[in-house]
Amino acid sequence: MFKKAQKEATGFLVESDPKSGKEFAYGWATEQGFSTYPGQHVLVFARQETSEAFQSIPDMLRSFVVAFLVAFVFIAVLGISVGRSISRPILGLVRWPRTSRGAT
Repeated sequence: MFKKAQKEATGFLVESDPKSGKEFAYGWATEQGFSTYPGQHVLVFARQETSEAFQSIPDMLRSFVVAFLVAFVFIAVLGISVGRSISRPILGLVRWPRTSRGAT
């Protein structure tokens, strides 16, 4: 795994630890500098249990779905109210000749 991290600039891998049997997520990135600075090519390597590393994904998905539904309801209500405010004067003009014809 460390050899793979040395070959690729960035990446991640999920593997089981043969000693403990637990599944771990490994991630790495190599510092590559910026602009004219060449960098020192330092390799940063991290390891975390997958149950802990990926625990927030369902929470994030749930938050995204709730935010999407709230935004959808807000946009629908806004669209209906704007549509009514635009169509109300037009419908008033269409209905006005009928009421004036009946009055004369």
